[in-house]
Amino acid sequence: MAILAVIVLSAFLLLPVELQAYANGKARTNPSEVYPLISSTTTTQTGLDNYTTTTTLTPISYRISIVTDKASYYNGETVLVTGVVSPAPNASGSNIAVTIVGPNGAIVDADQFSVLYNSGVFSGTFTTGGPLYSMNGTYTVAAHYNDQIASTQFQYILIQHNQPNYNTLPPIFLPSPQQVLMNENISGFSLQITNPINNSYPLTSLVIVAPINWTFSGTPLCGSALPIVAERSSSFIQCAIRYNGGLLPGSNSTLALGSLTASSSSSHTINGRFATIVVDGGGGSSYSGGTFSIYASPKPGTNCSSNSSSQFATATGDTGIAKASGIFTLTCWNPVVNSYPFVNYGGVASPGGWCYGMSSTTVIYFDHYTLAESGYPLFPKQVSEANSTSQLNEPFNYMTTLNNVTLPIVVHQVYDPSNFFFPFLRPNENNQFNILLSNLQNGQPVVLSLSSNSNNEGHAVVAWGVAQLPNGTDIIAISDPNLPEQSMLAYFFQTNSTFSYHDGYSWNYFSTINPVPAQAQWSYILPGASNVPVLNWIVWLVQHVEYWWRNWLQVSVPNYYIVISDSNVTIRSGNLVDKFDQSGNSESFVSQIPGTSGVEESNVQFFAIPVGTDFSIQDPSPIASNSSILITRIDNYSGNPTGYAYALETSPFDSSKSLNYGVHLSDSNSKFSISDTIPMVLNLTLLTANSTGHSSFSATKISIPPGQPSNFCCGLEIA
Repeated sequence: MAILAVIVLSAFLLLPVELQAYANGKARTNPSEVYPLISSTTTTQTGLDNYTTTTTLTPISYRISIVTDKASYYNGETVLVTGVVSPAPNASGSNIAVTIVGPNGAIVDADQFSVLYNSGVFSGTFTTGGPLYSMNGTYTVAAHYNDQIASTQFQYILIQHNQPNYNTLPPIFLPSPQQVLMNENISGFSLQITNPINNSYPLTSLVIVAPINWTFSGTPLCGSALPIVAERSSSFIQCAIRYNGGLLPGSNSTLALGSLTASSSSSHTINGRFATIVVDGGGGSSYSGGTFSIYASPKPGTNCSSNSSSQFATATGDTGIAKASGIFTLTCWNPVVNSYPFVNYGGVASPGGWCYGMSSTTVIYFDHYTLAESGYPLFPKQVSEANSTSQLNEPFNYMTTLNNVTLPIVVHQVYDPSNFFFPFLRPNENNQFNILLSNLQNGQPVVLSLSSNSNNEGHAVVAWGVAQLPNGTDIIAISDPNLPEQSMLAYFFQTNSTFSYHDGYSWNYFSTINPVPAQAQWSYILPGASNVPVLNWIVWLVQHVEYWWRNWLQVSVPNYYIVISDSNVTIRSGNLVDKFDQSGNSESFVSQIPGTSGVEESNVQFFAIPVGTDFSIQDPSPIASNSSILITRIDNYSGNPTGYAYALETSPFDSSKSLNYGVHLSDSNSKFSISDTIPMVLNLTLLTANSTGHSSFSATKISIPPGQPSNFCCGLEIA
């Protein structure tokens, strides 16, 4: 039997190795430089007197470490770089290449440093500054040795000549949440702090001081840039710097400040303004670092009515009334928190302004979130979830584009019957004031529809408080969409029943509107009509009043199909769908089709679909029932705006069957097809209007056979 034996011997052999220049990403070396390789010799006995010997040379796998002496540097400072190559080269004359790369990816500096043969340690210095160090930001230091790379980073701060030794701009604060409830402990309170990019120095210490009756609790975490809690109490928190250079210009950090409690004896929304003190890396002196506000509202359902003149003065900013006598009524409305942050410049649906749409939607959001009215709509979906109306954002191109925030504004501006008042009709002012007062005393803000002596134009604002003075003058607290986040005042004089409000225009008449979600008021509009399609009130106005069909063209939504449905539908475009995952919840809107938006109020769904999108509407009704869909569209291809509107009411022949039909519109606007897998009945109303005239058509009980599309044009079935 042959005996197999394996003997392994290892030794270090010194062989010359030539490396590429560090400009190509590797260390530049001396041609005489040598590097160790592992020599492995294997001797194998293959018989009694036979042996085989194999020798293998394997390069050593090096490890590199590298650090800088500081985390940040100003221009003109020296960067000390140190590191270790392991294992040590075990021969003199070894060099390592080190490069510095700026934020834009360009090499700003490079050099070679000697590596100690017995320990592998290397060190060297660079001096910052000069034309290549032209921007603030993160710089990367990389060491290159024998095909191995290691790196570290530092922050570079460019100081301009003749600049002050302190920051000139206060930090920017963004609290989350921005609105809390009074007397409740809010966990997870945080604050994002940004050091403006035009500052010269990092922030090294921050003190946050809470207002009176506001307290912090728990252990705050000051973020990676401000990691050390130096001092804290129930009224203030201090975060300080011990290393890492502080919060650099252009950088931000989120501070988790534990819990926050806002306690107050007031029943009205209060503004908690937090003061801050900041120390920067310049002169090191403390300075006011800016303020930020958090609004504390009463719990939903709280009665905010008040007979306090001082609270009315605080809420409205009318300091002159602080010591007046009278009857004072305030709702929980806050003109900053409960108003949109953008100005009423109008938009795609109403270039002259959509004041009613803005005012009415702010009130119905207030009804849901502050008055706890569960039947009122949630905020529309947006990328950053809103905690208040003041956090809802319109699209950048608001004059040509809709988004989920502006779509409900359009819905109320264009389709809400409460907005179709005749401005030349003058209401009974005493009656309107009594309606206003009754609502406010019940904690309910209302919309005031305004008109003027001088023209037939109108305006809409929110009334949220009133002061009834002994001399018969009533001061009404106003939120005006033309002047967002401000408190305005209107006046009603009991002695002669006159009204006055000025916002750049003079308004002399008002009527009181309590806005409601879509389904509650818009399904049936004509008196005595029990089964009138949603569209019929538009048809009636167009047929009877020339003013209204011209107005309908002016306020319709160009460049969009607006689809309104009283059942849960799905919009399809190829493999893409738009739908609501939860009935009655706008925040559950799923949008896959480019450029679309959607909201839901009560059980009415609204979709805005850009013209040119090939789409269909599918009604997957889970139970046998009637279904109504309204589709509106306006175009201006010929220079003469033309509006189209379809109202479709469908029901199955067999009441035990469920509807599941689809509607597809053609690009010509006046053609569409409808089909279902079961026989059904269609009631159809078609309206067209342009600047020279209008027409309408209605047909009832049209039979739709199963399994094949039925095509319609202008209200007539076609082949």
